[in-house]
Amino acid sequence: MNRISRKMGWLIFIIAAGIVEGFFAWQSFGGTHPFPLNEFGFQIFDHLLRDCVLAEVVYVLYYRRNRVPDRLQRYFPVIVIGILYLCEAFFMVNQLSLDKGLQTSLSVLAGINNNIFAVLLMAMCYHKWPNIGMKILYFAVYVFSALALVFDGFYFWQTSMHVESVLFQNLNIYAVKGIFATMSNTMIAGIVISIVVILLLFYVPKPQKRKPNFAWSLLCVAMFTLGLNLTDRLLGYAGMYGVENVIGMYAEVENEKTRMNYRNMLSVPVNVNFISKAIFDTDKIAGGKQWSSAS
Repeated sequence: MNRISRKMGWLIFIIAAGIVEGFFAWQSFGGTHPFPLNEFGFQIFDHLLRDCVLAEVVYVLYYRRNRVPDRLQRYFPVIVIGILYLCEAFFMVNQLSLDKGLQTSLSVLAGINNNIFAVLLMAMCYHKWPNIGMKILYFAVYVFSALALVFDGFYFWQTSMHVESVLFQNLNIYAVKGIFATMSNTMIAGIVISIVVILLLFYVPKPQKRKPNFAWSLLCVAMFTLGLNLTDRLLGYAGMYGVENVIGMYAEVENEKTRMNYRNMLSVPVNVNFISKAIFDTDKIAGGKQWSSAS
């Protein structure tokens, strides 16, 4: 009986969400002549799938609600990193004027997972081996990930991109002074306060006798990360195929290619990107020798 009621609940939700998304799609395309039937239907379908994915996330959290308080306490630093990422992700979506459909939502979900992954792994290791050395390493990964998100968010605010290796190639005392010269005293104070708050939010509960199964947890995290990122990329290409073959407008196809690049920026693990840009020169910028040979 419970299974039947759940199926009925999902059916009612899909019908109600479809009606709501149809209303919003009509608000977007209703006054257009000739009526763009393909775009109208594609938006309803895309947003309905997004609603179903987000509803599934909410349902899983509700279904496991008895475990939520323990996980919030046990992995509190991970929650802090996740919230920091969400703040930057929402800012990026707004700044880049990205659509609010299925693919953007999946990119944000993949981004949450990718940005908390390193901190979550250290949290699992600490609770498996609760000693002072592991706690220091846990704290170091947490602080670096948090500061990378804060700095990357400020860099994105200025440049509309993630931190690039060109920044580290030109990093000197004059560049640092130039950066601070562009900020007001209020902004500098806000950054300092944010850093202090981040340091104070590192909370680790006392080790418990009952520990999660480390091997099983590690396998679940690895499989979930792989599956989520593969789904994000594959559906991105599937969406591109749909735009090309369902809508078929050249301008929309080109816009979707740009949106795909922007969505990929949402799923990037900022801490890993920060390290790779600092160590490796990955920017596609022509050097002096290339300019001289071209001329």
